[in-house]
Amino acid sequence: MTTSSVTSQPAPRSAGPAGLINSTAADLLAFKRLNVAMTVTRNGAGLKATISSTGELAERLKREDVILTAQPVDGELFIAATATSPTPLPLVFLDFDGDVPQRLHFGARR
Repeated sequence: MTTSSVTSQPAPRSAGPAGLINSTAADLLAFKRLNVAMTVTRNGAGLKATISSTGELAERLKREDVILTAQPVDGELFIAATATSPTPLPLVFLDFDGDVPQRLHFGARR
């Protein structure tokens, strides 16, 4: 007797391809870590992210907010750049609660 098994693929998240940009979650997202805050809003077919220094870091740096524009690769991954540095940086949204991401990974470490 021969047995076979079928491995099922996980169902796609509600934030599937271009899902985040089409959901109401993209109207305003806010993320904060230590002395850095990022707000993300819808910007046409992409996203606009504003990075602000807070607390002691803001007092020491005394710099203006950094504005990023990001274009979707899929429902969770966006490629971002600033007006002064067009080098692409990844924005990866993680840990979705429905179509609302709970975490954001920005950039990469070397």
